[in-house]
Amino acid sequence: MSEELLQTSSILIGRYTYHRLGASTLAQLKRAKIVSGPIPNRIKNKRPDGLITLGRGTVKACIEYKTSAELSTEAQIKKAIYQAIEVARHFCNLLIVTDGSK
Repeated sequence: MSEELLQTSSILIGRYTYHRLGASTLAQLKRAKIVSGPIPNRIKNKRPDGLITLGRGTVKACIEYKTSAELSTEAQIKKAIYQAIEVARHFCNLLIVTDGSK
Protein backbone atom coordinates (compact mmCIF):
# COMPACT_ATOMS: atom_id res chain seq x y z
CA MET A 1 0.00 0.00 0.00
CA SER A 2 1.32 3.45 -0.87
CA GLU A 3 2.27 5.95 1.82
CA GLU A 4 -0.40 8.28 0.50
CA LEU A 5 -3.14 5.76 1.22
CA LEU A 6 -1.84 5.29 4.76
CA GLN A 7 -1.62 9.04 5.43
CA THR A 8 -4.90 10.29 3.99
CA SER A 9 -8.41 9.56 5.10
CA SER A 10 -11.45 9.20 2.92
CA ILE A 11 -14.42 11.52 3.26
CA LEU A 12 -17.95 10.15 3.47
CA ILE A 13 -20.50 12.03 1.37
CA GLY A 14 -23.82 10.39 2.14
CA ARG A 15 -23.43 6.81 0.98
CA TYR A 16 -20.48 7.69 -1.26
CA THR A 17 -16.80 7.92 -0.33
CA TYR A 18 -14.45 10.54 -1.72
CA HIS A 19 -10.78 9.56 -2.01
CA ARG A 20 -8.32 12.42 -2.59
CA LEU A 21 -5.39 10.83 -4.38
CA GLY A 22 -2.69 11.82 -6.83
CA ALA A 23 0.34 9.68 -6.05
CA SER A 24 -1.29 6.24 -5.85
CA THR A 25 -1.48 4.07 -8.96
CA LEU A 26 -4.55 2.08 -9.90
CA ALA A 27 -2.64 -1.11 -9.07
CA GLN A 28 -2.06 0.21 -5.52
CA LEU A 29 -5.71 1.23 -5.24
CA LYS A 30 -6.75 -2.29 -6.25
CA ARG A 31 -4.48 -3.83 -3.58
CA ALA A 32 -6.03 -1.46 -1.03
CA LYS A 33 -9.50 -2.56 -2.24
CA ILE A 34 -10.51 0.98 -3.18
CA VAL A 35 -11.18 -0.21 -6.75
CA SER A 36 -12.23 -3.67 -7.83
CA GLY A 37 -12.23 -5.79 -10.94
CA PRO A 38 -9.50 -6.37 -13.49
CA ILE A 39 -7.35 -3.39 -14.51
CA PRO A 40 -5.86 -3.43 -18.02
CA ASN A 41 -2.07 -3.16 -18.12
CA ARG A 42 -2.25 0.05 -20.16
CA ILE A 43 -3.80 1.94 -17.21
CA LYS A 44 -2.36 0.14 -14.15
CA ASN A 45 0.17 2.92 -13.59
CA LYS A 46 -2.29 5.81 -14.03
CA ARG A 47 -2.71 8.03 -10.97
CA PRO A 48 -6.17 9.55 -10.65
CA ASP A 49 -6.38 12.76 -8.60
CA GLY A 50 -9.56 11.62 -6.93
CA LEU A 51 -12.25 8.95 -6.96
CA ILE A 52 -15.80 8.78 -5.72
CA THR A 53 -16.80 5.25 -4.78
CA LEU A 54 -19.92 3.47 -3.62
CA GLY A 55 -19.23 0.56 -1.32
CA ARG A 56 -16.05 -1.44 -1.63
CA GLY A 57 -14.53 -0.90 -5.06
CA THR A 58 -17.44 0.44 -7.12
CA VAL A 59 -16.11 3.62 -8.73
CA LYS A 60 -18.79 6.18 -9.56
CA ALA A 61 -16.59 9.10 -10.70
CA CYS A 62 -12.98 9.82 -11.58
CA ILE A 63 -11.70 13.33 -10.74
CA GLU A 64 -8.91 15.25 -12.45
CA TYR A 65 -7.73 18.45 -10.74
CA LYS A 66 -6.00 21.25 -12.65
CA THR A 67 -5.17 24.86 -11.87
CA SER A 68 -7.25 27.64 -13.39
CA ALA A 69 -4.35 28.44 -15.70
CA GLU A 70 -4.35 24.84 -16.96
CA LEU A 71 -8.06 25.08 -17.85
CA SER A 72 -8.12 28.52 -19.46
CA THR A 73 -8.41 27.45 -23.11
CA GLU A 74 -10.50 24.86 -24.92
CA ALA A 75 -7.31 23.02 -25.95
CA GLN A 76 -6.14 22.79 -22.33
CA ILE A 77 -9.53 21.47 -21.24
CA LYS A 78 -9.41 18.80 -23.96
CA LYS A 79 -5.88 17.86 -22.88
CA ALA A 80 -7.02 17.46 -19.25
CA ILE A 81 -9.95 15.30 -20.35
CA TYR A 82 -7.71 13.17 -22.57
CA GLN A 83 -5.31 12.64 -19.65
CA ALA A 84 -7.93 10.91 -17.47
CA ILE A 85 -10.64 9.66 -19.84
CA GLU A 86 -9.26 6.14 -20.13
CA VAL A 87 -9.53 5.52 -16.39
CA ALA A 88 -13.05 6.96 -16.26
CA ARG A 89 -14.18 4.86 -19.21
CA HIS A 90 -12.85 1.70 -17.64
CA PHE A 91 -14.38 2.19 -14.21
CA CYS A 92 -17.42 4.42 -14.38
CA ASN A 93 -17.93 6.55 -17.53
CA LEU A 94 -18.01 9.75 -15.44
CA LEU A 95 -15.05 12.11 -15.47
CA ILE A 96 -14.94 15.36 -13.48
CA VAL A 97 -12.27 17.86 -14.56
CA THR A 98 -12.11 20.83 -12.21
CA ASP A 99 -10.01 23.65 -10.88
CA GLY A 100 -12.24 23.86 -7.82
CA SER A 101 -14.42 26.58 -9.29
CA LYS A 102 -15.40 25.31 -12.75
